[in-house]
Amino acid sequence: MASSATSKKIDVKYYLFSIIGLLFMFGFGYLDPPDPITPMGMKIGGIFIGLLFLWSAVGIAWPSILGILALGTSGYCTMTEAIAASMGSSVIWQVLMFMFIGGAITESGLAEFIARWSISRPFVKGKPELFVFSVFLGFMAATIMTISAGMLFLAWTVIYNITDMVGYRRDDPFTKMMIIFTSIACALGEFIIPFKGWTLALCESYHVLAGESISYTVYMIVATIIALLIIMFMVLLMKYVFKADLSKLKDFDTTTLLKEGSRLTLQHKFYLGAFIFIIASTLAATVLPGDWAIARLVNHVTTSGIFALTVAVLCFVKIGDRPIMDFRSVSSSSVKWEAVFICAAVIPIAAALTSKETGVINFFGSLLGPVFEGRGAFTLLAFVLILTTLITNIGSNTGTALLLIAIAVPLGKQVGVSMGMLGMSIIYSACFGLMLPGASAISAIFYTNENLKAKDILLYTGAVCLIYIVIGVPLFYIAGKVI
Repeated sequence: MASSATSKKIDVKYYLFSIIGLLFMFGFGYLDPPDPITPMGMKIGGIFIGLLFLWSAVGIAWPSILGILALGTSGYCTMTEAIAASMGSSVIWQVLMFMFIGGAITESGLAEFIARWSISRPFVKGKPELFVFSVFLGFMAATIMTISAGMLFLAWTVIYNITDMVGYRRDDPFTKMMIIFTSIACALGEFIIPFKGWTLALCESYHVLAGESISYTVYMIVATIIALLIIMFMVLLMKYVFKADLSKLKDFDTTTLLKEGSRLTLQHKFYLGAFIFIIASTLAATVLPGDWAIARLVNHVTTSGIFALTVAVLCFVKIGDRPIMDFRSVSSSSVKWEAVFICAAVIPIAAALTSKETGVINFFGSLLGPVFEGRGAFTLLAFVLILTTLITNIGSNTGTALLLIAIAVPLGKQVGVSMGMLGMSIIYSACFGLMLPGASAISAIFYTNENLKAKDILLYTGAVCLIYIVIGVPLFYIAGKVI
C-alpha cells in the first residue's frame, strides 16, 4: 500500500508555470532587444513579464521576493539598493500602518456596527429597493475603514441571516445576487481609499514615471461617485434586468439587524476619530494652500508619519488597564504579507522598467503613437479603461496596471490628456478583477461559496464590470476637464 507521502500527486501545472515564469525572469535578458529597447531593458522587461505571469498563475509572495533579488542581480542596481528601494520604501511603512489600523477596527467590531446600523434604519422598512440599497451602502461604508476580504465574510453572514428570516432559499436568485452584489459593494468601499495596499504602490510608481502625482483627494471623490452610481445600478439590475423577487422584504423588520445593546463604545469612538484624523490629514496636504501651517506640518511629517503617529497613540492610550489597540493581537491577525511583498516588488521594478536606461517607454511610444495620432483624450481614456478592466479579470491586477501605465504615459503626453486622471483611470480600473478566480482575492472567495455557480458569478460580476465601463469612461473624461 502506498504511503501517504508517495500517494500525494505532484502539482505539475504549478511547477510548469513556475519554470516558465523563472525563464522569463532570468532568461529573457539574453534575447536580442528590438530598437529602442536596450539590453538592460530586456533584463528588466524579463523580470517584469516573469513577475506578471507568476503573480497571475502561481502566487504572490515568493515571486515578489525573487523579483527583488533578480533586480539586484540584473546590473541595474546592487542587491543592497534593490532591497532598500523595496522594503525600505515609505509606501511599505504606510501600508503596514494602515493594516494595523484597519485590522484593529475590524477586530473591535466597529465596522460591523457601522454596517448593521446603516441597514437597520427604520425608514427603509417596507421599501425593498431602498433596503437593498442601504445594505450595499452600509457595507461599502464599513469597508472604507477596513479590508474588503474580511468584511465580505461578515456581509455573507448578515445576508444569509436576512434571507433565512424572510424565507428565501440559499440557492434563490435573490440570495445569490445579494451575496455577489454586497461583496462588490465591500470591494467598492476598499477601492475608495488609494493608500491601503498595492494601489498606493501604483500611485507612487505612476508619479515616478509620469512626473505627476495622483491627488488622493480627487481620487477619493471620483471613486466615491463611481461607487455610489454602481450600487444604485446594482439595485436597478436586480429589479428590472434580473427580475429578482423583492416582495418578501416588504414585511421585514429591519431593526432586528442591529444587535440588542449594540452601541458605539469608547474604543470604537477612538478608532473612528483616528480614521477621520488620518483622512483629514491626508486631504489637508493636497487641498489646503501649501503655505498654510497645517499643510506645511502634514507635508513635513508626511502621510506615512501621520499613520505611524496614529498607531503609536492608539497603542499608548489605555482604557482602564488595556491599550486601545492591542498591537500584538492586531499585528498577528491583520498584516497581509502578500500585499506587503507585492508593494515591495512593484516600486523598484516599475521604476527600473520605465527608466531611460531600458528604452521601454520609447518602445511603446513608437509602437502605439501612430495609432493614437490625431485622436483625443476621450479615445485614450476609453482605450486604457476598457483594456485594463478586461485584462485585470484575466491576470494580476497589479501587473495589469503596471503594464498599462507603461503603455499609456507616452500616449497621454502625446494626446494632451489629464495625466493625473489617466493614472487614476488605470489604477482604479485594475481593481475590477471580479470575474475569474485568479483575478483578485474577492473573485477567488466567490468561487469558494458552494451556493454560487460559476455562471452566476460571471453573469453578475460581468454586468457590474460593464456598468463600470459605461459610467467610468465619461466620468474620468469629465473629471479631467473639471478638476
